[in-house]
Amino acid sequence: MSQPRNIQEPKRRAGDQSEALRLLVVIPCLDEAPTVGRVVANVPRDIPGIARVDVVVIDDGSSDGTADRAREAGAEVVRHHTTRGLGATFQEAVGIAIARNVGVLLHIDGDGQFDPADIPSLVKPVIDHEAHMVTASRFLDRNFVPTMPAVKR
Repeated sequence: MSQPRNIQEPKRRAGDQSEALRLLVVIPCLDEAPTVGRVVANVPRDIPGIARVDVVVIDDGSSDGTADRAREAGAEVVRHHTTRGLGATFQEAVGIAIARNVGVLLHIDGDGQFDPADIPSLVKPVIDHEAHMVTASRFLDRNFVPTMPAVKR
């Protein structure tokens, strides 16, 4: 049996378009009808270094029309008939990304706490080959912490 080899990716310059990246924005939702349409509509579709942006809403058992609002705003919708939880929706998002062979997966909330206008700056280190993973933190700005629901602290 052969041993695994440590193969490093060749360094590419920032902005190199030799391999066009696709971005999959996944928005897990549970009863987010009042906000999901705005979130989907505000996802930037033209991002430097990204050839294509797809938006998928995973409706995790909503009973309020979340799926309809998401479709109306232009998202593809995967609907769960019962609530499975955030871990299951993330696992499903990874599976969708792998099946579609996308280069970048972004997972954001459907309740509007994350501003979709920040997506280009969030994915930039990945596009520029400076990072393999980037995460945002709402705790870096103390102005967000007091208004955050206790369950999210």
